[in-house]
Amino acid sequence: MRTFQILTFALTAVAAGSTFAAEFSFDRPGSGFGTGITPVGKLAWEQGLPSATYTETTVDGVKEKTVTVNEDMLFRTGLADGLELQLG
Repeated sequence: MRTFQILTFALTAVAAGSTFAAEFSFDRPGSGFGTGITPVGKLAWEQGLPSATYTETTVDGVKEKTVTVNEDMLFRTGLADGLELQLG
């Protein structure tokens, strides 16, 4: 019975995800604006790949090591037909 419940949930999630993806296209955070608008009442979370830099500097005879990690993230939600809010 438990296996049947898990299988039903997985199939429902796949069907719902493909339906949402069919009517909406995701952007790539950090690469400008896309052509699709998030449907009203839906929330999209877009995550870009992180980039890391490593630098070593010497200040007053003391060696400093710095690691910087940057990543782009964007939340989108549809407010009205043809209007969306983007936070990121």
